[in-house]
Amino acid sequence: MNNEEELQSQIEKSATTGHGLDSRSYQVIFDALKKEPSFKLSNSFEDKVIQKIEERKEAAKDAAWIWIGVASFIIAAVASIMLTGFKFNSFNFNVGTFRFLAGYPGLFIFGTLFVLGLQLLDKKIIRPSIGE
Repeated sequence: MNNEEELQSQIEKSATTGHGLDSRSYQVIFDALKKEPSFKLSNSFEDKVIQKIEERKEAAKDAAWIWIGVASFIIAAVASIMLTGFKFNSFNFNVGTFRFLAGYPGLFIFGTLFVLGLQLLDKKIIRPSIGE
């Protein structure tokens, strides 16, 4: 017998002879532990657990690739800034490239809503239909 079983048998012996609150509490606990549980695991429980473990491994791989991508982007940005001699103090953001949109506010709003609609369509209809 191991140490835990010896301890349990000693507690059971003292619980049957004692009349205190501790002895009754131990007796209730041991009686509850001797009963079989009222629920049964499904046959596919093991498969579901294994599938969740594999999904977590995949998620960890995906997270690693994301961090590699972020680090690569930062390294590329720093390298391009250093190689081009970009100066932050002389940086003047010019929105002149987008001035043509000032005359077409409806086009800008339509384009934005169209792209958002395509994303929603992809998420709700297309991906579930192909099983992703």
